[in-house]
Amino acid sequence: MVMKLRGGVLIIGSLYWQNDLKPGDKKRQEWRCNRLDMASSVNVKVPIRYGRSSKKGGEIYTMIFDNKLPPQDYGVAKFVPFQNQTEVNIYEEATELSKSEGVGQDYIKGTKGDSVAWCVCTIAFNPKVEKKLKSNILKKWESELQNNEIGYGRFLTDSNIYSSIKSGELAISWPKNLRNYDFLIATSTRPDPRSIIPESEIAELVYNRPYFHPNIQFGITTCQDNKIFDRQKKSVSQCKNDFEKLIFLAPKIRVGFDQKWAENFPNEPGIYAVFDKEKTIYFGETGNIRKRMRDLRRTVNHSLRRTLGFELFGEKATTKIKFSDRVEIKLNEYFEKNISVACVVQKFGRLEIEEFLVDKYKEQLYNKKSKRM
Repeated sequence: MVMKLRGGVLIIGSLYWQNDLKPGDKKRQEWRCNRLDMASSVNVKVPIRYGRSSKKGGEIYTMIFDNKLPPQDYGVAKFVPFQNQTEVNIYEEATELSKSEGVGQDYIKGTKGDSVAWCVCTIAFNPKVEKKLKSNILKKWESELQNNEIGYGRFLTDSNIYSSIKSGELAISWPKNLRNYDFLIATSTRPDPRSIIPESEIAELVYNRPYFHPNIQFGITTCQDNKIFDRQKKSVSQCKNDFEKLIFLAPKIRVGFDQKWAENFPNEPGIYAVFDKEKTIYFGETGNIRKRMRDLRRTVNHSLRRTLGFELFGEKATTKIKFSDRVEIKLNEYFEKNISVACVVQKFGRLEIEEFLVDKYKEQLYNKKSKRM
């Protein structure tokens, strides 16, 4: 059904930044590139928290909607508009969203032996949308939910814990800064366990696989985050190996020279790794990742750029004098073609982790001047 309504997807968690469903398949990346206007993403305040145990690939807690949270405890999610805003097929977009969550295109995930429906495609409306139109959309939406008969039956027994009603309408307040849009769709996952999970328990698992730290990196946050970071402080020295795994699995962002490139990174302290194609060439720690990424592109501000310029083009630069214009241009081209960066937000123990990584990979890094200069 094609409608002249403006809408998009409300994303919490890895749908926003993870590329693969299975290693190398790029399905989530292709969905974002083909269906969404990522450059127009909007930060929105919504009731989200860490609340679902996920064990595939390493146990962690993932995000859920929780409409029982008071407004002061709302987190920040991403609203991403659809590329086509003139004639939106709501149900086609919902099907593509469902595919990005896993195998199949049902609006409800959870059959064939599962005791619960773990994920449900939901929809929410701007209050300005005409009631009759909204009602017609929800009738069709509910019929789509019912295509998964077993999953829908499980969903009906407890639809409120998905912060939803039985028609599949997401029962949250419409975000104030989306007044120019008519609807949003989102996947809502079932809490597991139902109780609020202590931040200490969440913190124990964050190094098992990338989720918590990339969420922070891409600006998806909860009211729990600071307490989770506080609980990590006690265990940094025991987590160095886990951190190593985490940074190599973190999303790599190719260097760009437009003004907004550094905005891909958080205004947070952390560790970053620089890659030349697939080879790791540098580790750094910083009190502000975004500011340090701006430095990375400036010869006088970052030693790695000066080292690469000398290695590649035989010209020297200093903290006060940059390369010749010819070398600056060539170096920019090299960065854009070959250099990418991954980062992990880390508020405590950064120097210790950096030293561990540099020592382990010192034979291939540019960190030590005596190695390559």
